[in-house]
Amino acid sequence: MSWPVAALAMSSGNLVVQASPRLPSMPVAMVIGVVGALLCIWLTWVQAVPRKWIVAVVALAMLGYAVTAVAGIRAMSARLPVELEGRDFLVEGRVASLAVRNHDSVGFVFEIERNLDANIFEGRVRVAWFGAVRAPPACSRWQLLLRLKRPRGLANPGGQDAERMAVVRGIDAVGYVRDGPLNRNLGTMQCIDGVRETIGDTVAERLGGRRAARLVLALAVGDTRSLDEADWHLARVTGTAHLVAISGLHTGMAALLAAWLAGLAWRAWPSLGLRVPRQVAQAVGAVVLVLPYCMLAGAGLPAVRSTIMVCIVAFAHARRRHVAPSHVLAMALVAVLMVDPMAPLAAGFWLSFAGVALLVGMLGPAQRSVCAWFVQLLRMQLLMTLALMPLSVAFFGQWSLVGMLANVLVAPFVSIVVVPLILAGALLLHGVGTVATPVLQLAAAGMDATWWLLQAFARIPHGQWSLAGGGPALVVSGIAGALWFCAPRGWPRRWLGLLPLAAVAWPPADRPSTGAVLASVWDVGQGLSVLVQTHSHAMLVDAGPRSRSGYDLGAAVVVPALRMSGVHTLDMLVLSHGDIDHAGGEASVVMAYPAVRRISGEPRRTAPGANPCVESSWTWDGVRFDVWPASGSGPANDRSCVVLVTTDAGRLFLPGDAGKAVEGALANKVGAGPPTVLVAGHHGSASATSEAFLRALEPTHAIVSAGWRNRFGHPHRDVIGRLQRHAVDISNTASDGAIGIHLLAGQPPVVQTRWRRDIRRWWQE
Repeated sequence: MSWPVAALAMSSGNLVVQASPRLPSMPVAMVIGVVGALLCIWLTWVQAVPRKWIVAVVALAMLGYAVTAVAGIRAMSARLPVELEGRDFLVEGRVASLAVRNHDSVGFVFEIERNLDANIFEGRVRVAWFGAVRAPPACSRWQLLLRLKRPRGLANPGGQDAERMAVVRGIDAVGYVRDGPLNRNLGTMQCIDGVRETIGDTVAERLGGRRAARLVLALAVGDTRSLDEADWHLARVTGTAHLVAISGLHTGMAALLAAWLAGLAWRAWPSLGLRVPRQVAQAVGAVVLVLPYCMLAGAGLPAVRSTIMVCIVAFAHARRRHVAPSHVLAMALVAVLMVDPMAPLAAGFWLSFAGVALLVGMLGPAQRSVCAWFVQLLRMQLLMTLALMPLSVAFFGQWSLVGMLANVLVAPFVSIVVVPLILAGALLLHGVGTVATPVLQLAAAGMDATWWLLQAFARIPHGQWSLAGGGPALVVSGIAGALWFCAPRGWPRRWLGLLPLAAVAWPPADRPSTGAVLASVWDVGQGLSVLVQTHSHAMLVDAGPRSRSGYDLGAAVVVPALRMSGVHTLDMLVLSHGDIDHAGGEASVVMAYPAVRRISGEPRRTAPGANPCVESSWTWDGVRFDVWPASGSGPANDRSCVVLVTTDAGRLFLPGDAGKAVEGALANKVGAGPPTVLVAGHHGSASATSEAFLRALEPTHAIVSAGWRNRFGHPHRDVIGRLQRHAVDISNTASDGAIGIHLLAGQPPVVQTRWRRDIRRWWQE
């Protein structure tokens, strides 16, 4: 059996686990693994087996399934037990990452080596240290008092799955450092992260605060802490995110540089060939440089994949054997799946292996003329842009059209010129420091020019498309179409592959019919954001919160969810009032939809340009919208701008944070009507949703938008009790994730989706 077939077999077993809603038991996984391993051993001894390759594929798939299932079971069992959430732990351990400085805290990964509270929990935890005077150095050992909980993220379409990434990164709990005299430094030990931090600090010092220093640091030691959201946005828009981190391309270029230098030395001193053959020296040189470079990069998946491939090629080169590029890639894939079975849960796994596989498949004979070489480069980049589009849409909900041109012009310069300069500068830091500084300055100038060019590309109109997700079936068909279109010359009717790609680029819109409403209450933690869609219009009520540390859920959750829902034009943004849990994400939403009309209950507390909330009504696609301020005076919550959406069969009422003092007036405004879905006021606080209000409104459904284990205790047990006494169906974003409500013509309101329950995966809480 060939290596590519073996890699596909193991990958299929891995994917069966990753796509499952739950994991098998440990005994079942072990039995499947033992059977698969025994079949593989038996096949190596027995030759005359009918359809041997089919048996081998099944055996390797079983082995891949078992390895992945066991890794998943161990990852989930290592998490903090539920009964210990919210407790304080006095622990000893080490800082296992580069610390990230936020607005009011320092975040880092902490490896617990000893739990001083009866050793009831040990593992890797991600913690925040609020008020820390300085960031703890990497590899330093500490005694810390931690308050921890299980990893839990927000469940929305298009948003990042924090629980999945916790599995990928091996995080067993999250929490923060409690203030007190028990926190103390126990010393510093040696580790690779400490070396990365030292090199990074030295490089930053030599560059003297130059703005490009953040990019040089990312390419020197994989330190992306200084890159802000604007940097990442530019990289995404231009399709060049792989250029601002140590990617597989940069790792491969480092290996080629080492091999070239070794060959140069052997040509300069031919007598060296009498002791060590030049081919062996080049192979050893490539491995000697690429291994520490990968470690300094933080051992990211693309760098690890490239390093494995370099080692395989170097070993074959030293033995004077040729290995097909497809076999090299397949061997690297098998190695990654065996060592890190959770790698396929990360987008980088798919983009890295898929990109290299496409390059291997499209790589033609070497071109002798520069013109022919450039034409081939353009063709390959065009095919790569089209072929990777389904994966880009599936993971990020967007596709960069300018990425092809940006990569053709920028990628060779960064890999061939800038990366070698950065490597040379980093190597010279502790040897010839006076030479290192101008070399690093030259690399920084190169990155300045690169960034200026990328900014010019980003200004090209319609250079990036935001696309709605079409579901797994559409993505799989798009990948199949990309493979068909990128097949070698001579393949019949390759142009047919463009049809499924076009379906990914223009997915069918899931819009409600005339007179109907589709509403989505996003899971934004302790905040609120609700999308209301009619047949041809879209309104967003509140934009989600922004934390004091600067984490903006408008950018992280609301905008990706809008794009994944197919909202290309947002007609109106209603900000109930100015509190940060409702209006914190306003700037991000406006940046994504600059033409949106804004209404605010407190325009003075929101961004300039919002109109004050006044009583008004209008009709969109047969659906009536009423907007009015809850009160003209009083506390900010009671000045909320409230929204009532009315169809023939049902209503949706959003009172913002309006409290009991104004609920009587609101009930009179709403009046009697069809069955009502109520978004509970003030996140289910006891200050709202009174008994009299429920008697007047008589809702059939209530949606609570609250954070998981929030410090306010929302929704309050008294509110839950009142809703239950009125036989109201209750949904909570904290436990259900994003909630979809359908108001269809001739039918009562129905809660159509509960994201956390309906889109179930084994790693979710």
